[in-house]
Amino acid sequence: MPRRKRTDFEKQACPSMCIGCGAAAAGHFYEAPACCACKNFFRRIVMRGRNYKGCFKGGACAKNRSLHPCRYCRLDRCLNGGMNPLVIHTIQDPEKNPVVEKFLRITDDLERIRKSRSIQFDVTKPSTSSSNGDMPKEINTQTQMCTFSKDTRSTQCKFDKIMLELLALEDAHGRLRKSSYCPQFVAGLTIDEFVLGPSKLGNRFVPMRAQRYEPLSIMLTTVEDVLRHEKFVDFSNFDYSTKKFWAFQDNVYMIEFIKALPVYARLAECSKRTLLASVLACANFATAFYSYTHHSDKTYYPDGGTMSWTDDIASQSPGSMRRNTAIIAVIREVGLDRREYVLLKMILLLNPLLERLAPDDRVLIYHEKEEFAKMLMSYVLARRGVKNGPSMFTKLLSVIDLVTKLTSWQKNQHILILARGLYKYRVPFAES
Repeated sequence: MPRRKRTDFEKQACPSMCIGCGAAAAGHFYEAPACCACKNFFRRIVMRGRNYKGCFKGGACAKNRSLHPCRYCRLDRCLNGGMNPLVIHTIQDPEKNPVVEKFLRITDDLERIRKSRSIQFDVTKPSTSSSNGDMPKEINTQTQMCTFSKDTRSTQCKFDKIMLELLALEDAHGRLRKSSYCPQFVAGLTIDEFVLGPSKLGNRFVPMRAQRYEPLSIMLTTVEDVLRHEKFVDFSNFDYSTKKFWAFQDNVYMIEFIKALPVYARLAECSKRTLLASVLACANFATAFYSYTHHSDKTYYPDGGTMSWTDDIASQSPGSMRRNTAIIAVIREVGLDRREYVLLKMILLLNPLLERLAPDDRVLIYHEKEEFAKMLMSYVLARRGVKNGPSMFTKLLSVIDLVTKLTSWQKNQHILILARGLYKYRVPFAES
């Protein structure tokens, strides 16, 4: 008996996150990445033809995406994420099914465009046809209008779908930072140990603490001070039961974020290693944006910890001061919102100039970066207006330049510490 031909979705790598609830995905169901629970939920709602009127939690699901969504919002995320109810062949009267109707409104089904086009042709009602069989001018005009409308809406649907996926990944990354997942600063840990295996972004870890976080001042120890006085750096006695070592763990959390991206699964192993090794810039950017959203002018962490320093430290360590304040300041200056942030982070991450990328992967990363740049430009024009959009787009890209420069300075300082042998033990990711 011949083997069944696998569909395009079955040939894809297993996705890491469900588009409905944000949990670990079990595969592609109804043309979208989902877990088994959301697959069964979606099928059940479609078969019963349920029609929910609004969020059961008064809009809290949209404001706080870390909450488990209500049935209305869960169905909305499934449909916006690409789940197709028309794949379920056992629906009775699909044209009367409210879920199908909502799906058609979201995706602007091609059949509806064809019907709309035929209605417009009937309105024209040409009396005669040209002798060479060409369409009359009126019908050609309507056809061009419909084609343009279809292409525009298709592009917008694609943009919205990618944006929803990025925001879902961002929510999962935020949950991971606040979770009990606490990787420890192990001597000699390398990037190779993170290349393989699924991302932990879809795992459901419990929160690190049950009680609310209290503000805590963390006195900054600067790399300039370490180099100036040749102090030995030793983190072997760090107490992970009460707090997190954010300088290290934020890099691990960002690695898990990168592994959840669709483009990561398409890379060769050497390119995966190279991409993960460039994680520091993205981690710095993410920390700065989190601090900005919590109205802090210096580095602020999810457990309430805030970097602080004396006037003497500030005057003697200008580089460290800049690294903990400058990115936040420029984010505040441009008024960065969440969608601009996730697109900028993708542009920052996808750097085709990284060394040791495979040639094919370098081309892939370049094209992916170009797509995100186009999406950012479109969004900036829509949000800030045609007049101010181009100049604001340039300012947003300057944020990436600043992050890159400060991260390069940070790496150079750590190279000096390594060269002087001031780390008591071999530090993780020393090769990157």
